[in-house]
Amino acid sequence: MESITRIPSGGLRITALEIRNLWGVAEAIIKPGSRNIIRGANGTGKTSLLKAIEIALGGGALGQYQRLGSKGPPELVLEISGPTDSIRIEREGDKPPKVLRRVGQSAAYEKVPAPATFLRGLFDTKGANPFTFLGASDNDRAQLLLEALDLEMDEERLTATLGADADLASAVLPNLHPLIRLALIHDAIYSARRGCNVERDAKHKAAEQLKRSVPAERLPDLSGEIDELEGKVLNDSEIIARETEANDGVLRKTTSELEDESRHKIDALRVGQEGAVDKAIAELDRWADAIRADTEKQIADRELALAARSKAEGIKLGATIDGVISQIKEAISTATERRERLRSTEDGEKALIAKDREQLAKLREQHAESDRHENTRRQISRFEESAGAHHADSLRLTDVLKGLEALKRQLAEKLPIAGLDISGREIKVNGVPWKDLNKGQKGSIAGIVAVERAKKSKLPVVFFDEAEMFDNEHIEAIADVVNAAGVQLFAAVVVRDGEIEIEADGELTGSVLIDAPSDPTVPGGAA
Repeated sequence: MESITRIPSGGLRITALEIRNLWGVAEAIIKPGSRNIIRGANGTGKTSLLKAIEIALGGGALGQYQRLGSKGPPELVLEISGPTDSIRIEREGDKPPKVLRRVGQSAAYEKVPAPATFLRGLFDTKGANPFTFLGASDNDRAQLLLEALDLEMDEERLTATLGADADLASAVLPNLHPLIRLALIHDAIYSARRGCNVERDAKHKAAEQLKRSVPAERLPDLSGEIDELEGKVLNDSEIIARETEANDGVLRKTTSELEDESRHKIDALRVGQEGAVDKAIAELDRWADAIRADTEKQIADRELALAARSKAEGIKLGATIDGVISQIKEAISTATERRERLRSTEDGEKALIAKDREQLAKLREQHAESDRHENTRRQISRFEESAGAHHADSLRLTDVLKGLEALKRQLAEKLPIAGLDISGREIKVNGVPWKDLNKGQKGSIAGIVAVERAKKSKLPVVFFDEAEMFDNEHIEAIADVVNAAGVQLFAAVVVRDGEIEIEADGELTGSVLIDAPSDPTVPGGAA
């Protein structure tokens, strides 16, 4: 193999490729340029050349890809050169790759330790082939795209946009990709606004329902009238109670006094009568003693006269007692009649008080209903105030969402793909979901993603198989984008007829010997 060729400027480039006994290629020697287009019909070895470079850089055993009928093992030699570095990668059969690196500016080379690790740091195996992007799942495709986009969040503007609502975004990790971070913050703010709107509508609905339960006009304030009537009922009740107690006391006193007076009079009469009888007996005894000697007949006569006198006095005393008792009964009857008249008056007054109490109960019920209505109105007011606060929060969050959209547009201006939008894991271009984009649009985006990822690698290279999905104009446009980014391009284009030909920077180059046509079947590529 010839000595390594250095390219005059730029980063590392693949400057030479040799293949032997790999797939259907007996031997191939290629001197790539910056823009390399490989054309040929199916089965001419286009994909074999692309896959050979990828295998040389990405590792893996070659034995399984040995050309049928070949006596020697499959071999790959890849030369990489830059302004200050030269690297040679040698692969043979199932042996581990050997990586040599030039020592300074000398002609000597030394082995690179841990070659597999070195190669992984040299080349983006995931992003170099656009078909990795095209064939990825939605999640992996979005991740590949995000990894390709070097964007920086305007933290100052984000902080100003969030303002007092910064806490809503606190759960979003700041080290996420700006677009993912912005999308998650947008989701958090949107969810918060939706919550505000739900609460606002619920409070409005609750207020409207309560409004239907209260009259349009307020009931009069009955507290003064209730207090006045309560005072009147209490005062009237106290007056009647005092009068009743006084009248009952008078009746009790009158009855008691009459009974006492009657007992005193009767006792006095009885004492007087008993005294008169005792005096008469004493006189009789003295007289009897004096004249006992006269005759017993006179004594008997006097005894009879005394008995008649005592009887007459007893009758007289009984009549006197009966008269006293009759007077007492009449006095008690008079007092009782007066008490009954007073009770009748009291009953009338009590009936009036009872009516006042009924009126008071009605007033209290009306007042309680008025209080309930006022409490309901206060609750309505609280609901409306809460709804207003939620509405204000919703408007504020709407402004935050608008600010986030503006910040997103600011980031979008830096995107290499016009109209690109990533919502969660869904890719859209000008509002059209990825699944609805046409083949050319998808391929173009895949190419741009591969270029953006390649720009980050020490060896910026892109492999574009099945480039025939684009016409020549599109291929040239993609090639210009790749070259303008300082990325080396290898594109395979299927043509109807003809042997394989390799065009490097517009000129045919290299030689390929195919003696057993068979393009490789490798995940991510096709003939």
